[in-house]
Amino acid sequence: MHNGARHRASGAMKRIMGSEPGRDEAQEERRSIAALRRACVLMLLLVAVFAVLSSAISRYTIARHDRLSETVLRHTLQFVQADRIALAISRMVESDDAERREFFRNEAAARIDRLRAALDEDTRKPAGTGPLAILPEIGAAPAALWEGLRTRLASFLYLANRTVSGIDGPTAPNPAELRRLVSEEILPALIRDSERAHLQESRDLHAAERLGYLVGGPLILLILAIFVFRLRPLSATADRQFVRQRDLLRRLQYSLQHDPLTGLPNRACLSEHLERLWAEPRPEGERLAVCHLDLSRFKAINDNHGHAIGDTVLRRVADILRSETRKGDFIARIGGDEFVVVIPRIRGEVEAVSMLDRIVSRIGEPFRIGGITVRIGARVGIATSQQGEDNAEALLIGAELATMQAKRSGEPRSFFSEEMRVQEITRNRLREQLVTAVDTAQIVPHFQPQIDLRDSRIVGFEALARWNHPEHGLIGPGRFLDLAEEAGVIDRVGRRIFRQSLDALQRWRAAGYDVPTIGINVSGREIRDPRFIDWLKFEVELRGLEPSSVVIELLETILVESEDDVLIAHLRTLSDHGFRIDLDDFGTGHASLSNLLRMKIDRIKIDRSFITGIERMARQRRLTSTMISMARSLEIEVLAEGVESPQEIATVRELGCHLVQGYAVARPMDASRVLDWLAARDQSDVDALSA
Repeated sequence: MHNGARHRASGAMKRIMGSEPGRDEAQEERRSIAALRRACVLMLLLVAVFAVLSSAISRYTIARHDRLSETVLRHTLQFVQADRIALAISRMVESDDAERREFFRNEAAARIDRLRAALDEDTRKPAGTGPLAILPEIGAAPAALWEGLRTRLASFLYLANRTVSGIDGPTAPNPAELRRLVSEEILPALIRDSERAHLQESRDLHAAERLGYLVGGPLILLILAIFVFRLRPLSATADRQFVRQRDLLRRLQYSLQHDPLTGLPNRACLSEHLERLWAEPRPEGERLAVCHLDLSRFKAINDNHGHAIGDTVLRRVADILRSETRKGDFIARIGGDEFVVVIPRIRGEVEAVSMLDRIVSRIGEPFRIGGITVRIGARVGIATSQQGEDNAEALLIGAELATMQAKRSGEPRSFFSEEMRVQEITRNRLREQLVTAVDTAQIVPHFQPQIDLRDSRIVGFEALARWNHPEHGLIGPGRFLDLAEEAGVIDRVGRRIFRQSLDALQRWRAAGYDVPTIGINVSGREIRDPRFIDWLKFEVELRGLEPSSVVIELLETILVESEDDVLIAHLRTLSDHGFRIDLDDFGTGHASLSNLLRMKIDRIKIDRSFITGIERMARQRRLTSTMISMARSLEIEVLAEGVESPQEIATVRELGCHLVQGYAVARPMDASRVLDWLAARDQSDVDALSA
C-alpha cells in the first residue's frame, strides 16, 4: 500500500511537474496580451489626449485669431469715428451759417457719445485667458497691447468734447489740432498696436507648436501630423489675414493723405511735405515756391451739368498739372477747385511764371465731355520763401492771398506781397463788422438818376448799395459785397437793398413824381436761388407796384463766367413775369450774342471805361459805336454809364445813345435827397445839359 501510494504520488508529481512549463507560457502569454491591451489602451488614450489637446489648441488659435480680427476691426472703426468727429468739428467751426453750425455740432456730439461708449465697453471687458493659459506666451492678455491707442483716443475725446461744448480760452483746442491728433497720433498708434498684436499672436502659435513637439513620445509622428495638418494651415491663414489687414491700414493711411478723385496728395499731405522742404537747407539764391491755383466757373459746371462732368474736369486739370510740372515738383488738391504746385528750388520768378502760364493756358482751352463743350479758367497766386515767411504754412497762406488778389484784379496770376497780408487783416476786420452792419441797418441804398437826352425825361433810378460805416463813412459796394458773400450775408444784404429800394419807389410815386423804374443789382447767386422769383413777386405786389417798374441789373461777367442754363432759365422766367433785365458793365465780359438773345435782355449799360474820355479817343468811339449798332440790330436799348462831362454826353448822343447815367446828371444820393432833387430839378438846366 505504501509503495503503491508513493508510486501514484510520484506519477502525479511528474505529471504536475511536466505540465508546469505549459502553464507558465500560458500565463506569460496572457500577461503579454494584457500588456498589449494596456499598451493599446494607453496608445488610444494618448491619441485621444493629443487629439483633444490638438483640438483645444486649434479652437484656441481660431478663437484667438477671431478675437484679434474683431479687436483690430473695432479699433479701426473707433479711429474712423474719431476722423468723422474731427471733420464735423472742422465744418462746424468753418461754417458761417448758424443752422449748419448747429447741425455739425450735433453730429459731432453724437459721434463723441458713440466713441466714448465704445471705449467704455473695451475697458469693462475682462482679459481673456484661454484654455492654454499655462503657457505665458499663449495666455497673455492682449488687452494691454492697445493701451497706447486708447490713451490717444481718450485725449482726442477730451479735446473734441471741449470744442463741441463751446469751452473757450487761450488753450482751447482747434480743428487743426484735432485733425493732427487723428492723422499723426491715433492712426500711427492703431497701426503700431495692430502689428504688435499680430506679432503676439504669431508667438502664441509657435508656442503651441512647441508644446506638440515636446510631449509626443511614441506618438510623436502622429502628434506632429496633427500639428502640421491642423496648426500649420491656421498659422498660414493668420499670416495672410495679417497681411490683408496691414495692407488695409496702409490703404487707409494713403486715403487719409490723398484725394480719391484725382489721386493727388491732399492738404494734410501737402502740409507735411512743405514742412520737410522748409527744413531743408537751400543753396544761396534758390527759393522754395508755392503756387496756389483756383479754377474759375467750376461751380457753374457742377450746377449745370452735374458732378460727373465736374469730376472729369478736375481729373483733366490734375493730368495737366502732372504733364506740365517738372520732376521733383509736388502737386496737391486742397479743395473743391483748388490745387497747389510746390516748386522746391527756383532761382527767379521767370522760371515759375513760364510754367504757370502754360498751365493756365492749357486749362483755359475749351474741351468736350460727353457732347458738352466745357470752358474753365484759372487764377494763380505765388509765394516764395524769401518773402519773410515764418513757416511753411504761412507760405501757403501767402499763395492763397495772392490768388484772391488775382481774382479781384482780374489778372491770371499775382505774386504775394506783405501789403496783401495787411489788406487781408483789414478785410477780416471789415468782414466781422459787416455782420453787425446788416443787423443794424448800416447797409443802405443810394440812388442815381437815368435820363433820356431827347426829352430830358427821367427814365429811372439805379439803386447802389452803400455801407454807412461808423468809422470810415460811406463804403462803396466794390469793397464790401465780396466780403458779404464770404461772410455768408450776401442774401441778407440783397434782400435789404431790394426792400428799401421798392419802399423808396413807392414813396416817390406817392409824392407825385413819375419815376418809371428802379434798377437793382442782383448777384448770380440770387438769380439761381429757386425761391428768389416768388419772393420778389411777393415784395412787389405787397407795395402795389408792377413788375415792369423793377429792373434786374446783372453784371455781364456773371454770364460770361459760366454757360449757366439755370441762370438763363430764371432770367427768362423773370422776363415772362414782366420784370426788365439790364446787362450792367457791358463790354467788360465779352458775352456772346446767343446768350444776349437767350436771356431776353431789355437794355445794355455800356461800362464807364468806354465812356471816360470818349470825345478825344477815336478807338473808344469806334468800339462804343459798334456796341450801340449791335444793340440796335437786336432791338436792345443802350445806356451809357459814368458820363461826367457835357463833352461825353454830346459824344454818346452823336453815336446814337440817348440814355445816360453819371455825375454829369447827378451823384448817387439817399432816398430823402432824391425827393429834394426831384423837387428842385430845373427843367431849363436839363435842357441846357441836353442841348
